[in-house]
Amino acid sequence: MKALYSRAYLDHISFNDMLVPFERYLFKLEHERKKIPKLKFHERDFLFRAMHSFYEASGDKRYDIYKIPELHENLFYWIVLLHSNMTMVFDGFVPGPNKKALTAYEKRRNKMFFYKYLGVWRKLVEEGKGTYLSIIKPALQRKLEEWRDLAKKQSIPAYTLKQKEVYVYGCFFDIYYHVRLYFDELPNPYVIKSINGIDVVFNVYSYVHIYNRHYIPNMSYRLGNASMNPEMDVVNLDELPDSILDMLEKYNVKNPIAIDTEYCLFTWNGDKFILWLKRKRLNETKKEGLEVRSFYKCTKEEDLIKFVNNNWLVLS
Repeated sequence: MKALYSRAYLDHISFNDMLVPFERYLFKLEHERKKIPKLKFHERDFLFRAMHSFYEASGDKRYDIYKIPELHENLFYWIVLLHSNMTMVFDGFVPGPNKKALTAYEKRRNKMFFYKYLGVWRKLVEEGKGTYLSIIKPALQRKLEEWRDLAKKQSIPAYTLKQKEVYVYGCFFDIYYHVRLYFDELPNPYVIKSINGIDVVFNVYSYVHIYNRHYIPNMSYRLGNASMNPEMDVVNLDELPDSILDMLEKYNVKNPIAIDTEYCLFTWNGDKFILWLKRKRLNETKKEGLEVRSFYKCTKEEDLIKFVNNNWLVLS
């Protein structure tokens, strides 16, 4: 079904201008409810955010998202963001969207919903079907195995490990949400850019891998097997394919890439970064090209040594 509004428009709409699109989506919810699951992912994300804002402002029970099954996927994401901090935290002080502490009732309600929907999410991951979950499943299982191996080596209590496993599932839902939000309105779940006559693809694997391995420090803080990227003004996680491909285009101006280019080097704010590429027959085009594999801050000598006698681009 064609989207009523683009993701870019709904992401940057002012509060005063959001009423018209909100009323159009609300009409569908109230009178054409079967069409809600057919909306583009970013449209349901907007509807959720708008309804939550109006519910917070008015208390109108029509906007109570806990009672709207069609938006429960979005609600689960919101609760993950609200309650994740090393583990999923539902006790003690939990700041809400307005920076005020959540009430005991709000925390209980969120906890009950979280664990209920967690079962749905676990089942979807286990099945591993479709464009997104077929990539999410092995990455999530690999992360769980890393924590289980660490638990054996360091005698981490079973309860602590269980808490971390729940947190990992929550983090991967965050990843899934971001990746699907970006690709869902596009004709295909990938972006291809021709750089120096070479097709370079950024796909679901690229997004999941970079986000999972290098952008959620609390999920990997004791594993020590991946470098974490800092917050960078040249990288927008919500638009990661655009950020990485734009970076590669700029690199190509001074250091032309070739079909056998394995990596590109960058510096930003004094730190060194590497962007890995893989030469392959692309599933997306059925032709030879390059696939974006990873992008991270260099901390190991095997990566840092690549800056000796090689060109790099200063990001700014």
